[in-house]
Amino acid sequence: MIDVQKISANPDLQRVGKLILYRPSVTSTNRVLFKMAESSALEEGQGGLPDGTVLIAEEQVAGRGQYGRIWVSPRGKGLWFSVYLCPEIPPDRAFLITFMGAVAVAEAIYSEFGIRSTIKWPNDVLIKGRKYCGVLTDTRIIEKKLEYAILGIGMNLNQTEQEITESYGPIATSLRIVLHRPVDMERMFEAVLLQLDSYYDSLLAGEEDRILEKWKEYATFLGSEVTLVHGDEPYTGIAKGIDDKGGIIIQLKSGEERTFYSGDLFL
Repeated sequence: MIDVQKISANPDLQRVGKLILYRPSVTSTNRVLFKMAESSALEEGQGGLPDGTVLIAEEQVAGRGQYGRIWVSPRGKGLWFSVYLCPEIPPDRAFLITFMGAVAVAEAIYSEFGIRSTIKWPNDVLIKGRKYCGVLTDTRIIEKKLEYAILGIGMNLNQTEQEITESYGPIATSLRIVLHRPVDMERMFEAVLLQLDSYYDSLLAGEEDRILEKWKEYATFLGSEVTLVHGDEPYTGIAKGIDDKGGIIIQLKSGEERTFYSGDLFL
C-alpha cells in the first residue's frame, strides 16, 4: 500500500498532494472526488476541499475514460487517482488541465526512467504507440465560471502482457512491460505529483505557454498525417496544431482546414 502521509509530507509539494485521501476501492476516483467537492461546498461554515486535494484508490470498479468508455483499474496494478483543482481560468481554457496532466505523467516517466512518451490528443499518453495512461477532466461550471475541476489520471504500471491483452488488447501497455521489471508504485506516484504541482503553479501564475510548449514537445503527431473519427466520419489530413480552446486543427487532403473538439485520433 502507498504511504500517502509520507508523500504528502514532501516539502517540495506546495499544493497538489499536500492532502491525499486514500480509499481501498471506489467506483471511480473522479466520481467520488466530485461528490466530495459538492458535499464540502454545501456544508455550512466549511471552506471546501483544499486546492490540490488528491484521492487515490487501490482499485476502481467503474473506472471510465473518454466518452464514458470503461477504464479497467485492477487492484495493485496501477495508479488510479484524481486531483481537485480550483484555477481561476475561463471555462474554455480548462483543456489546459488535461494537457497539464498528460505532460506531468510524460515528464515523470522521463525523469524516472529516461523513456520518452508520446502524448496523443486529447488525453492519452503512449510509449512506442501503445497507451499506458489516460487523463480525464470533469468540470463544475456555474454562470460561465469554472468553479473547480477534477483531474483524473489512470496509469498502467504492473500488469503483465497477458493481463494487458485480456483487459485492453494490443493497443495498450504497462510500464512493467516496457521496462521488463515491476515498478515501485509509491515512487511513481510521488514523481507524478511533483510534476503536477510544478505545472499547476505555472497555470496559476498565468504561464500557460510552459504547459503548451511542453505538451507540443511530446505531441509528436503534430505535422504528420492523422485520421480523426468524429461521429462516424473519418477525416484524414495533416495535424497542424491546437487552437486556443484546445481543438485540433487538421488540414484535410482537399486543402481545407477544420478544427475538431472531440473525436478519436489515429496516428
